[in-house]
Amino acid sequence: ITPSHAGAMAGYQRTKNLEAVLRLVDQGLEYEEDLEIEAALSSFEQALALDPVWQPALDGLVRVKATSIKIEFDTRMTEGFESIAAGDYFAARAAFRVAQQLIPSSTEPADGLLQVDQGLHLKDINTLEREAQALEMDEHWDAVVQTYEELLKVDATLSFAREGLQRAREMSALHARLDKLIEEPDRLSVPSVMQDATTLLVGITIRPDVGPRLTEQRDELSRLLKRAATPLTVPLVSDNVTDVTIYRIGRLGNFMRKEVNLRPGTYVAVGSRPGFRDVRREFRVAPEIEMQPVVVQCEEQI
Repeated sequence: ITPSHAGAMAGYQRTKNLEAVLRLVDQGLEYEEDLEIEAALSSFEQALALDPVWQPALDGLVRVKATSIKIEFDTRMTEGFESIAAGDYFAARAAFRVAQQLIPSSTEPADGLLQVDQGLHLKDINTLEREAQALEMDEHWDAVVQTYEELLKVDATLSFAREGLQRAREMSALHARLDKLIEEPDRLSVPSVMQDATTLLVGITIRPDVGPRLTEQRDELSRLLKRAATPLTVPLVSDNVTDVTIYRIGRLGNFMRKEVNLRPGTYVAVGSRPGFRDVRREFRVAPEIEMQPVVVQCEEQI
């Protein structure tokens, strides 16, 4: 195996890890069968840490996550119907709302909410107000929006409901922005995105009403901004006759081996050589992955 051949080295690493991956997948399947969800998740995640493309581990992780959501969904639905039986319509509505967010495609929560409405007969403003306050405390802002909208259907003149609806919509949009930034951490290396994220972070920091969920998102975004601002050393290998350029970085010229410092993100290296077909290599830079040498060599004659 040529040490500089990234594909061969990756295949060798997968083969070396195969026994451990198989053991972890088997372990995960046993945990899954026993409905030990957290243990199963851990086993499949450990297997994927060793081999990120091992399909049985990927399938197992998706399956167990779906099972976890279904268990939580069933628990919330049970809580909702038990609350209806006990006459606690406030708790029932909150349970069905959470179930609705867990599996939006299911019609069961809507059926449960209909039973709540039928049980209440007339929507009680005080009950809905307490519900909105409880959901605000838990930072379930999408559900808060729905609750205030229901209040305004009962009485469009309620000033506290109008103010609450505006506040809830703003918070829902804020959480959505944070989620998008956190889910796509490599984009934070783009200067404009980093600037927007930093401004957003400063705004959250000076807020007087930062709850646990917002605090967690704020801290995670802060960590990811530090990650995005920290360059990593990337080894490049060529043949001293190929002219190498990295898009958004610049021309590197001819070399046998070179190291460049790049911030986390996805890059494209292009090689050109007179009389040879250009080559294009896309690669990702991230502290969570072990960087293999990026080989850029024009080898196919025209």
